[in-house]
Amino acid sequence: ATFPVTAARLTGYKHAVVDAGFDWADVPVAFVSTNARNHGADAARTLLTDYDVDSILAASDDLGFGVRDVSGDVAVTGWDDSEAAEAAGLTTVAQSLYEQGHDAARWALGTLKEIPPAAWSVRIRDSTR
Repeated sequence: ATFPVTAARLTGYKHAVVDAGFDWADVPVAFVSTNARNHGADAARTLLTDYDVDSILAASDDLGFGVRDVSGDVAVTGWDDSEAAEAAGLTTVAQSLYEQGHDAARWALGTLKEIPPAAWSVRIRDSTR
């Protein structure tokens, strides 16, 4: 992954998988050219055909929707906590873009002396067990 956001998310997923006791070398990873629902579906079809997959960690809600379109009972997570994710019952990572912008502006203006930890949370919904 060369796009910084994608690379960072993939690294985070890798650390969580390894921390859970799995060998990262055994985890198939699919890359897509855009963040589009149909590309998530195409990647899921490949993973489901070529590997024994029971969970798919998508790097966006749109990709997660595509996975859900074709995945049956596979656990799926997205990323972004879009309104559509809540409506669809997609488990996802929530991040406050407002807080990120607010803190970035305060840092640039010199009114923020320390960068606070990122405000992330997981919204657990129907797409995971």
